[in-house]
Amino acid sequence: MELKYSGSSSSFHEWGKTFAIGNLVEGEVGAIEEYGVILNFKHQPDAVGLIEHHQLGDSSVEVGSSVKGLVVDLSDGVVNLSLKSELVCSVSTHGKKKKRHRAVADLELHEEVNAIVEIVKESYMVLSVPEYNYAIGFAPLMDYNSQLLPCHNYENGQSITVVVGSMPSCDPSGRLILLPKASGKNSGVCSSKRAKKKSDFKVGSLIEAEVQPFYS
Repeated sequence: MELKYSGSSSSFHEWGKTFAIGNLVEGEVGAIEEYGVILNFKHQPDAVGLIEHHQLGDSSVEVGSSVKGLVVDLSDGVVNLSLKSELVCSVSTHGKKKKRHRAVADLELHEEVNAIVEIVKESYMVLSVPEYNYAIGFAPLMDYNSQLLPCHNYENGQSITVVVGSMPSCDPSGRLILLPKASGKNSGVCSSKRAKKKSDFKVGSLIEAEVQPFYS
């Protein structure tokens, strides 16, 4: 979920500002592949845009055409965009007096909200929160306690319940972190079998523990 860029610090700063999560950016369709639509950016030639097919919404594109999409993820030089009308319009209507949804600034830490799975990656997924103007958030698919256990399989477009884990910073690279809420078979997070046992430990207790292996 971190931005990675190989270049000068000034270029990194400009690159991060241009492709900040939630920005609307314009690109030219360079190719249409099985896995999605490839975009080129005139003023940022080092970056590659990708619109997965399910993120096209009702839009039709062709090689050479210009499109404007919402930045939903940025990692390793790849900018993931969405053309889904509800996401693009969430920015277009921002600032108007009549808002149907609350702003992301109204979110509270540990608040429980409904979210839509937009993109599933290897170690995390990109979510949108309809109730809060389709704010873009990120949810880890595993943690150090659950890496050795089978994980829940998420699907694009799936609606899940999440808890606000961390609010985004003011920096362009800031991320809204959402944690899938565990709920039995529909648990969004792989929970440790040990955690299911009720603990009698109290804060400040001295205990013995064994360090288990974990992988990055």
